[in-house]
Amino acid sequence: MTLRSDSFCEWSVKNHMEELAHEDAQKYMADWYERAVDEQKKERRNYKKQLKAQEKQAERISLINEDDLVSVRWDGLECIGA
Repeated sequence: MTLRSDSFCEWSVKNHMEELAHEDAQKYMADWYERAVDEQKKERRNYKKQLKAQEKQAERISLINEDDLVSVRWDGLECIGA
């Protein structure tokens, strides 16, 4: 079986184009994956910051002793200690 030279050329070009398309798809997927990972890392950092802020706020609240608080009642414009 013999091949025409132009048919080999067509096959070669087609094969090469398929390889390039495959490489482009791999690059696209790698880029997409990196962006997704970066976004997840960013969300995780923000979540940890929120947890840390909530913990600090909880510590501040727990440091306040109820005996140290002064009950205050507002009566019109005057402040009357209760």
